[in-house]
Amino acid sequence: HTLLQDDPIAFEYLYLQGVNDVLQERYAVEMRCNTALRLAALHIQERLLSCGLSPKANLKTITKTWGIENFVSSTLLR
Repeated sequence: HTLLQDDPIAFEYLYLQGVNDVLQERYAVEMRCNTALRLAALHIQERLLSCGLSPKANLKTITKTWGIENFVSSTLLR
């Protein structure tokens, strides 16, 4: 919270690095599927809100617009 207030750009960078680490499965052994799916849902909501879209958009729209693989790792998709 302090980083977000002090330096929002650094916070966004750190957030995106964390998202990329999850997508590249750097934490695959330690992270449960449920946790990865919750993080994906949070990332999807953040993306929708940042684009001015309703957070209640359906999965078909999200997949068509950005591709589900941008939110969920390939192993988890399988």
